[in-house]
Formats: sequence, structure tokens, C-alpha cells
Amino acid sequence: DKLAKAEGSVFPFCQYSPRLHVSSSTGDGGVVLVGDALHAFPPDIGQGVNAALSDVMTLDKCFSDTMATAAGSDNSSNKNNIIRNALSMYECENGPETRALIALARCGAPFQYNQPSKYMKFRKLLWTFNVATRLLLNKLTLGVSPKPAIITQLNSSLSFRDVMRGANTLTVVLSMGLGLILSKIFHNSKLLYLPLL
Repeated sequence: DKLAKAEGSVFPFCQYSPRLHVSSSTGDGGVVLVGDALHAFPPDIGQGVNAALSDVMTLDKCFSDTMATAAGSDNSSNKNNIIRNALSMYECENGPETRALIALARCGAPFQYNQPSKYMKFRKLLWTFNVATRLLLNKLTLGVSPKPAIITQLNSSLSFRDVMRGANTLTVVLSMGLGLILSKIFHNSKLLYLPLL
């Protein structure tokens, strides 16, 4: 009963570890982060398990590729550093994807829990306007403008980087357009007042 009557609170800020692994100086051991140990975020976008499985699949691919390279190499250092090389490859491949995932989680659907403060309610209104505007632009441009990231992320053929690249590109275009409009308004308003001087 107490839980049902609770007002709600704010989830912790979405976060990730900038380092995905640590390997020994000899290269014969290491620790790797996957899943919630690597990236923690509220369940807003419904990608927690998917992201963890993607981490493991990427790690497996990195080990497979590193072992294949070492098996076909005469270089003994490649064979001795399989773990270090695989973990370094994992960091290079999965690091940008993790950063994009956290960016998506931060903008995805952060206001679905009805946080009580007026500030959060205002931010929810702005977020709703942003998503509605992007959806309308997508319809008006017949798909040239990308759908909002929260919808685009449902396309399993796209990586989180692809989703955020589309969203960020549209943000830049909209910001530039708004800047142009404001500069025209400001420029025209200056012209109106010049004769008065």
C-alpha cells in the first residue's frame, strides 16, 4: 500500500564506464565490463538485456577475430597477447556504441514516471514537443527527416550509433534553421528601428 501511494522520485543519471577493460601487463589476464557493469540506465528505452547481449556478442567476436589472427600469424607476440588484443579491440568497437546507448537513454523517454516537480513537468512538456515535432517532420518530408530516436531505436538493423547519428544530425539542422530564422528576425527588427535614430 505504501509503495502504491508513493509520489515517485527521479532515477539516477544514466552513466557508463569510459574504460571497458583492464588487462594485465603480461597480457595473460584481464577484466572486462559488460551489461549493467558497463552501462547503467533506467528501463526507459527497454534496451537493458539487448545491450548486455550485444556486449557479450561483440566480446565474442573480438576474441574470435583475435584468435584467428594469432593462429594465422608467425609473430609470437600476437599469440602471447590474445587476451590483451581482444580486450583492446572490444573497447574500440564497443566504446562508441556504449556512449551512443547512454545518449539514447538520456533522451529516449526520461519522463514516463511522472516526476512531481514543476521543473520536471516542464521538461516533460518540452520533450513531448520535441518528439512530436520530429515525428511531424518525418511525415511531412516523407521519411527524409528521421523519426524520433525513441522510435528509430526499435529498428533492429540499426546500431545505437546509427540511431543517435540521425537524431543528432536533425538536431544540428533544426538548430541552424532556428538560428537563421532568429537572425533574420533580429536583422529585420534592427532595420525597423534605424530610421528612428
